[in-house]
Amino acid sequence: MSESIEVIREKANQGDSNAQYEMGNLYAKGEQVESDLSEAAVWYTKATEQEHPDAMCNLAYLLYTGQGVDQDEGKAMEWFSKAAEAGQPQAALNLGIHFTESQVEANIEKALHWLKVAAANGEPEAAHNLGILYFEGSKVDADWDLAFQYFNQAADLDFMESIYCVGFCYSKGYGVEKSETEAVKFYKRCAEAGHVNGQYNLGLHYEYGVGGLETDPEEALFWYQKASNQGHERAAESIRLLEESMKQSSGETSENS
Repeated sequence: MSESIEVIREKANQGDSNAQYEMGNLYAKGEQVESDLSEAAVWYTKATEQEHPDAMCNLAYLLYTGQGVDQDEGKAMEWFSKAAEAGQPQAALNLGIHFTESQVEANIEKALHWLKVAAANGEPEAAHNLGILYFEGSKVDADWDLAFQYFNQAADLDFMESIYCVGFCYSKGYGVEKSETEAVKFYKRCAEAGHVNGQYNLGLHYEYGVGGLETDPEEALFWYQKASNQGHERAAESIRLLEESMKQSSGETSENS
């Protein structure tokens, strides 16, 4: 059972940096207390003064977004950097995203550095972002082998978009030997977790009997419908065409009986 806020507050007031960080989390999430990002920032600040890496990262996020405090991107970057240098993977990821996407401070070398640091420390989104950069090849030289490795690393950590990307790479032969059988494994994995493109592609494989699957129009319709329910436009069209084909086949069977 987790400690009560009274116990945590007492420890925090005595200077326990972990308790100060936890107080920040309680106020940020509105757990055991009314949500108050300004108060969360106060406690995160106390913990950062004791060089608590997670508190640094959370305070930096509030500063970066202007939630609970006056927005200050410069200070946010300082705290992200300190946290990342202390081994905080989310901070390293945030630096990587900033240097990838910033309109003012875009720097692909810094972006790659921090994304690789985050990925090496088990941050799956960082590995996925590296995969995207090397797959697309718009900001770095395209390297599909490396992209696949990063997608696979993130997929091993259950990052859903990377699970789909691994399936897509197997289906097309990007960075790995083409294998529809392997593609189906990953499409199933993400489709069952609700990934819309995984659902649509799994439907395709059932419709056409690809990747070791038997042709199964009903199963194809099941997955197309799942995807269509999430707004996948091609899935809706695939349902229409497949149902027309099934009706036609049913009519031809009746005529031949």
